[in-house]
Amino acid sequence: MTSYVDHHDRPPDRKATLFCQQCGHSSAPSGDWIVRDVVDGYVYDCPDCGHEITHRKRFDRTSSWVPADD
Repeated sequence: MTSYVDHHDRPPDRKATLFCQQCGHSSAPSGDWIVRDVVDGYVYDCPDCGHEITHRKRFDRTSSWVPADD
C-alpha cells in the first residue's frame, strides 16, 4: 500500500527561523520576539521565557569600506 502526503495542507517552511533553546519557542526574526536596542546592536529575547536568543550587531554606516578595484 502506498501512502500519499499532500504538502499543500501545511504552511510553507520559513527560510529564517529563530529557536529558543530554553523553552522551544520558534518564530521568524520579524516575529513575536522581544527586541531590545543595545549600544552595538539588538538583542532578541524569547516572549515566552525571557531567554536571550541572539545578539545581532548593528551595521556601521560610518565605516570607510570601499570596494577593491579589480
